[in-house]
Amino acid sequence: MKCSFCGTEVDEKQRFCPNCGLLLDLSFTPYSVKDIEKPQEKREEPEFLRQKREYQESLDKEEAEVTVDSQVVEEAEVTEEEVEETEKV
Repeated sequence: MKCSFCGTEVDEKQRFCPNCGLLLDLSFTPYSVKDIEKPQEKREEPEFLRQKREYQESLDKEEAEVTVDSQVVEEAEVTEEEVEETEKV
């Protein structure tokens, strides 16, 4: 195998070129795999945050229902006004 930088013939087991010092083995890292990998911890949501989220979701749901109900009431009022106007004519 040849060094891609200086062209010196090197053994395939070498990590660095003896002539120019180029890193030949790209899989080499000075860190162990344990240092690089982040620990896979299952993080559970704290109880107070779960309760806050559930409460906010219930408020959002109630707000959406109220909005729909108020739209229905407004439409009903508009139709009553339209009926009154058409009766006058």
